[in-house]
Amino acid sequence: MLSRIACRRVLLVLAVATPVLMSAPFASETTPAELRFELLAASYRSVAEIRPTLVNSGARSLFLTRTYPLAGASLERWDDVLGEWQSGTAAMGCGTAADPDKPLEIKPGNRYTTFVWDGPIERRPEGLVFALGLASRPLRGRYRLVFKYATSPWTVAIRPPEILTVFSSPFELSGDAEDGTPGK
Repeated sequence: MLSRIACRRVLLVLAVATPVLMSAPFASETTPAELRFELLAASYRSVAEIRPTLVNSGARSLFLTRTYPLAGASLERWDDVLGEWQSGTAAMGCGTAADPDKPLEIKPGNRYTTFVWDGPIERRPEGLVFALGLASRPLRGRYRLVFKYATSPWTVAIRPPEILTVFSSPFELSGDAEDGTPGK
C-alpha cells in the first residue's frame, strides 16, 4: 500500500494522463456475454471475503487496465428508496500502475482473479459505512461488483476507443466482520 505522500506524488505525475484515461464515456449498463463473474456467493460478512474471478467466455482476447483502483472490481450499493444502484466515493484514490506500458490480456477461455476496491468503505463514528461523499449508508446491504475492460489493448498511455462494463449478480454484505475489511 502506498503512503499518502507517495500517492500524492503519483497523482501529480498522472495528472496529465488522467484526462486521457478517463475522458471517454464508459459503456452503458449492459453485461456483454464475453466477460462474466464466476462463483460469487449470495452473501458475505466482509469485503475481504470477496475474491472475484472473471472468465473470458468469448472468442477474442480482452484487456484490462493496470491502473489502481480501476484494476479491481468496484462496489455499487442498491438504494431501496431511490430504486437505483449507487457508486460510492472514496476519501482517497491513487492512480498507480504496475507495468504501466504492458497491456493486461485475458485470452479466450482464461480466468482472471482480481480484488475488490474498498475505497468507498470508511470508518466513521457510527462504524463502517458505504460512503457517498458527505452522506453515507450502512455497510449492511445489497451490492454488486462492477468491472471495466476493453477489446483492445489498454495501458496508461493507450486508451481503448471503447471501455465496456460487466456487472455481477447482486449479493448481500452483512458487515459483521468489520476487522476483515482491508485497509480500515
